[in-house]
Amino acid sequence: MKKTMKLSLMLACMLILTMTLTSCGGGGNATLKSGIIGDWDSENFTNTLGIDSVNTLLKMDIKNVWIRFTEDKMIVIADGEPIVDKIKSAASSLAGVLPDDQLNQILSTLGGFSYTVDGDKVKLTIGNQTMELTGKIEGDKLTLTDGKAPVEFTKHK
Repeated sequence: MKKTMKLSLMLACMLILTMTLTSCGGGGNATLKSGIIGDWDSENFTNTLGIDSVNTLLKMDIKNVWIRFTEDKMIVIADGEPIVDKIKSAASSLAGVLPDDQLNQILSTLGGFSYTVDGDKVKLTIGNQTMELTGKIEGDKLTLTDGKAPVEFTKHK
């Protein structure tokens, strides 16, 4: 009798645990849409942003760069603050050194990201250009790919 009761109790606990885990899963689509929000590191991606050029042009010393996804924006973070704010602060002390059109180009390139998620598709818009990527989150890894070259992000710590 005790053996049967223990077995029944163990099976009941396993059933409850299984139902709880299944209902929390939310499916791949909900996971990507909600899971993408937050801070992400990707040296491969941030290296394409031209931070070295920004440092040289604006006499800055940006060291740590990562990406922050909000509900609808992708923000480049530099040393803990949005890079656009950091550049504006540096540019004000260099008035006349950097032409306004060049500064505006830098600001629009680094500050104009928006995105949407629909299923496993992430539409990333930069200025007037949109690219559709396929996204996947597994644990603390986010992968975005255009079908050719995947870019991997790791949750920022």
